Amino acid sequence: MKILIDEDLDPRLRHLFEHDDVFSVQYMGWKHMDNGKLLDTAQTEGFDLVITGDKQMEFQQDWKRRTIEFYIVDRARPMTAEYERQIREDVDRYRP
Repeated sequence: MKILIDEDLDPRLRHLFEHDDVFSVQYMGWKHMDNGKLLDTAQTEGFDLVITGDKQMEFQQDWKRRTIEFYIVDRARPMTAEYERQIREDVDRYRP
């Protein structure tokens, strides 16, 4: 699965998905893009999933027209081993 980590999250989250192709917005050179443009670009580049901390993204987009999915990480929650495991398990549900 090809995963994009949004700029509002620590790009080191990529270590949770060692068997996937994981890139950060920063690595891709897409910092400061608005959400619509970011999702359009990510979808065109073949990403399957965007991991973000932006709780508004769900309501700002027309997801019916998109093939890309999103997952929201709770930035207020401490990144414990238990929460990391939960994120991995949740993201596994998006696999084709």
